[in-house]
Amino acid sequence: MDMIQERSLLDSTIEMLGYLNNEELAAIQSVARAFISKSSEEEHYRPLTEEEFFTRVERGLADAKAGRYEDSDIVVERLRKELGL
Repeated sequence: MDMIQERSLLDSTIEMLGYLNNEELAAIQSVARAFISKSSEEEHYRPLTEEEFFTRVERGLADAKAGRYEDSDIVVERLRKELGL
């Protein structure tokens, strides 16, 4: 059993996020916010599987490294306008 499986998924995730810089965190945060908003509108919330979670984290990191991200404040403002919040 690897370290991730021995500890809770949340604890492992929080630890991994500690290694990211602010730009990478902003990219992941914007994806998470968009996912949560989209999920709550389109379907009942269901937790991601571990594989789905890490796939999304890897995709978010790749996007951040490639410069495909937006400032989280801009994303939040846009989502608030789109959702009428």
